[in-house]
Amino acid sequence: MLRFAFVCAVQSLRRNAVMSGVAIGTTAVLLLVLSSMVVLVAGLDAAVSAVQSRVNIVVYLKDGTSEQAQTALERRLQAEPAVATVGYVSKAVAMDQLRQQFVGHPELLGAIEGNPLPASIAVTLKDPSRSREVSDAVRGDPSVSDVTVNQDTVDRLVAASHFIRLCGLAIVAGLAVAVVFVMINVARVAIYTRRHEIEVMRLVGASGWFVRWPFVLEGMFCGFLAAAVALVIVAAGYHSLLEALRGSLTFLSLRVDPNLLPKVLAMGATLGIGIGGSGSLIAVHRFWER
Repeated sequence: MLRFAFVCAVQSLRRNAVMSGVAIGTTAVLLLVLSSMVVLVAGLDAAVSAVQSRVNIVVYLKDGTSEQAQTALERRLQAEPAVATVGYVSKAVAMDQLRQQFVGHPELLGAIEGNPLPASIAVTLKDPSRSREVSDAVRGDPSVSDVTVNQDTVDRLVAASHFIRLCGLAIVAGLAVAVVFVMINVARVAIYTRRHEIEVMRLVGASGWFVRWPFVLEGMFCGFLAAAVALVIVAAGYHSLLEALRGSLTFLSLRVDPNLLPKVLAMGATLGIGIGGSGSLIAVHRFWER
């Protein structure tokens, strides 16, 4: 039975090459969009994690702040339940960090006279979502000149991730409907082409699944070929896509799941075969009911 179904499916693909090509192309576009969305969202999620793992709050001290006032402020921050670590950064250390950051731009460093950078206290939180609460607690301290919070960066990255998710899901949903519609019509054309043969098989007592399997396999073949086309493109452009994301977020060290690409490829192949088979199964079921 399996051999018969396989041979019939291959023959049907050849007979209906145009419709099969449309089905393969539409499914390939769907899987390409879905896979690209998964990679982008994974990259943005890694960016959010990278921001949250870095210093969440920087408390800048006024020039002339005494060591006693600095120590008192550090103890006050350490007493906050949401604070994980507190580290003092002197003016000299801040200048060294600036020189390292702009080591490739000597013209910028040459324009700086003296050391205009303030001393600061770098604060890492156990729960980055409480950054505003901690920053507000020390903002009014007389030794504090300014407080910067990385939560704005986190919020923007989360908003971008949500936007890509929503847009991607809307596009994928529309394409999925189109793909299933195309698959159904491919199966309907194949069924119409073999309608007399199907009637003969039913008259001689062939079971329903004996008749259905060739068409289901044909849909699965279309889905598999579409997945192969889409996933070759994804595999070729995967590293370029991540490098482009890293290039736009140069201040972060993105650590994406090393197994992300195999997972995306497995997901695409499974969805392609599943969509192709299910579309054909729906069409055959409707014909059989009639």
